[in-house]
Amino acid sequence: MKLLRSIAVGLLSLGMLLAVFAGAIYALALIVEYLLGSLSAFEEELSAALVATGGTVLAAVATVVYNQRRTHAREIAEAHRPEKVRVYNLFMATMVDQLRKTKTAGGSPLNAVALPPELIDTMFSFKRDLIVWGSPGVIRSYHGFEQKVARSSPKQAMLLFDDMLRQIRKDLGSSNWLLQRGDLIQLFLTDNLRELPG
Repeated sequence: MKLLRSIAVGLLSLGMLLAVFAGAIYALALIVEYLLGSLSAFEEELSAALVATGGTVLAAVATVVYNQRRTHAREIAEAHRPEKVRVYNLFMATMVDQLRKTKTAGGSPLNAVALPPELIDTMFSFKRDLIVWGSPGVIRSYHGFEQKVARSSPKQAMLLFDDMLRQIRKDLGSSNWLLQRGDLIQLFLTDNLRELPG
């Protein structure tokens, strides 16, 4: 019953929206027809001047609207940046700490059998923050990392982590232009990642 009601409300809303849109198009067509009829009554020079002036005004309004939208988007991005940095720093600190622990223990950093409880808690906190602050690229990259890391070789797991680091850099506005896959994770390794098996 609720589903049927929801569908009916949705269809009614869509119908009303289409009616308003059709009315706006019809009104615009009437205005254009009136203006074109009025222009034919004037002399050619005056008509050309009116068309040029109208075009200039339209271009100016479009430019102002475009610039305001870009400024607004930039302000939003700048307002979100500190929170993104906090979330990404927490994730990177946790992962780097995990890499450091396995380096001193001599194990594989991302294929541990049992994860420590504090790491699990941190990852859940990161997921919660990622939903709010992460870009779609970072979210997709993290999802791929989480889904594939358990079935991956240590080299592939590190490359998945590197992919995520590159998406984080991109989200924060840093360039990845000359970086190859594996360059970021290589900063934490003593062995050459490209020489590792797998």
